[in-house]
Amino acid sequence: EGKYKERSPKAWDKELDSQRMTTDGLMPKAIAEALGISIPSVYSIEMRNKNCEDLRNVLLFNINKRG
Repeated sequence: EGKYKERSPKAWDKELDSQRMTTDGLMPKAIAEALGISIPSVYSIEMRNKNCEDLRNVLLFNINKRG
């Protein structure tokens, strides 16, 4: 009793959804809004599962796809 308990890692629970949405071409802001997590959490999930170069390529592809 009275001991601190960590909050549940909500963003990591939605890791697979985030990865699928990134693969589908959604931008991090849209993913964050759809899943109810922060934009930095989206980047953290992607960096946790891919190396930085792969993430950069995905984001550049999405930016080029929009523009």
